[in-house]
Amino acid sequence: MGGIAITPQSFQAIQDDSINTDTDQLVKVTVNVKNNSKQETGISSAPFFLKSKGGKELQFYGELNEFGTTIAPGKSVKGEIYYIADKKATDYELIYNPSAITNEKDTKQRNLSWELEVLTK
Repeated sequence: MGGIAITPQSFQAIQDDSINTDTDQLVKVTVNVKNNSKQETGISSAPFFLKSKGGKELQFYGELNEFGTTIAPGKSVKGEIYYIADKKATDYELIYNPSAITNEKDTKQRNLSWELEVLTK
């Protein structure tokens, strides 16, 4: 999409007692992003969304999300994105939708999604 290739690398639950929620658990998604274009491009955790199988969107956990950088042509970066877990879910859908954060009207509704099943602990 747009000259970049995104590949989810891992998907796991992280116990974190410092989270002030009833789950005390985070979902960590590690992605690899490759720039296949001929110019430098930016990537961040902002256009990634995680939903449980029931359609509930998980809350982004901003304190650990520092994934954001520019990627030179032909190069790759790996980043980790964190969400507050849905304690009732084990299967999720990861969605990459850059139009959602820019509020641009995209008639093609371009986004990428991956089914992430069986959350590992």
